Amino acid sequence: MPIADGSGQLTAQVLRLAAFDGRDLLDLLYDLTDQALAFLPVDAAGVTLLIDTTGPVPVAASDERCRRLLTAEHDLGQGPTIDSAPGHSPRVHTPPDGNSFAAPTSLAPSSPGGQRWPHFADRAGEEGVTGAAAVLLHRDERSLAVLTLYTAEPRPFTTYDTAPARLLSDACTQAMLRRQPDGRMPAWQRRTANNSIIIEQAKGVLAQRHGLRMDDAAKRLRRQALADNRTLTATATRIVRSTTHDHRR
Repeated sequence: MPIADGSGQLTAQVLRLAAFDGRDLLDLLYDLTDQALAFLPVDAAGVTLLIDTTGPVPVAASDERCRRLLTAEHDLGQGPTIDSAPGHSPRVHTPPDGNSFAAPTSLAPSSPGGQRWPHFADRAGEEGVTGAAAVLLHRDERSLAVLTLYTAEPRPFTTYDTAPARLLSDACTQAMLRRQPDGRMPAWQRRTANNSIIIEQAKGVLAQRHGLRMDDAAKRLRRQALADNRTLTATATRIVRSTTHDHRR
């Protein structure tokens, strides 16, 4: 996706993310992946929730390739997302004014990333991804999620590149904490993880019903939610239930 130009556009999106007032966290997290693609030189972006009781759970991805890679990190127990979670990686740096940022790295076999995460690097290579980075969404010692960035062409990120990632992530963190106090955050995260499963089910229904690729089914789902002025989860639930009703006829 072409990178949006102009600090004014970035500021507007940061303010909009921070002002999120919806109930469905998935709407916010998918919006974050959209803005990451718009303002950063990356090819895919995804969000993994850090849930106290279950650990990292991938919940939002810009496309199916990203979803597969987030799942691979989770299953293999290695990769930039896993290392960005508290207690894992010396590669995570905390700037004085923003969120932790896992230094972007190549995933080539001879690179530090390839050597640190050999199994994930092999999986990423199969998907045409050769570089990765991650941003930890946190406030003080409270870690909420990780924004993971994948690129098909390894390149060093400059401060110009990483600053938007931290600004967008910080805005999302602010919105999450404003919507749910610490005491209720774990339950909200668990509910969001469950809702992400419904999203995947709805994508499958749309793909089968209309002969679509999963990426196109995801786009159709989000367009339908927007057109109906409903949350992603509400729209997905209605689609899945419609299939159940069809089977009962």
